[in-house]
Amino acid sequence: MEFVVAPRIATLLALPFLIAGAGALRATTPLQATMRTWNSDAMTIGQMVGGARALDKAEATQLLQGFIVDSQAMAAQAEGPSAEASDIKSRFEEFAADAQLTIAAIRADDKVSVRYSQLRADCSSCHDAYAD
Repeated sequence: MEFVVAPRIATLLALPFLIAGAGALRATTPLQATMRTWNSDAMTIGQMVGGARALDKAEATQLLQGFIVDSQAMAAQAEGPSAEASDIKSRFEEFAADAQLTIAAIRADDKVSVRYSQLRADCSSCHDAYAD
C-alpha cells in the first residue's frame, strides 16, 4: 500500500524547508501554534467588529499588532528561490499591511468592518492555497 500526501498538505508540511535560506534550515516560528493564537484573536476582533461585544480599541489594536509582529517574522523567514517561499512571504507581508490598515481604521472609527473583512479575506486566501 502506497501513502500519498495531498499537494496542499505536503506544502504545509514542507513549510520549514520552503522558508530555509541558503540551503540551511533556520529556526522557524511555530506556525501551527501561531495559527491557533491568530484564530482565537481573530474571533475576539470579529466579535467586536460584528457588534457581539463592545469594540475595545486598545485590545483590538494590541491583537492586530500581534498579527503584524508574527507575520513580519514569518515573512522574514520565507527566503529561498522557490515560488512557494516567495508566495508565502508575499502573503504574510500583505497580511501585515492589512492589519496595519485595520488598526488605522479602528483609530479613525472609519470602515473598520471593511478593513477587517479584507484581513479575514487574506486568511481565507492563504488557507485556500495552503491548507484543506
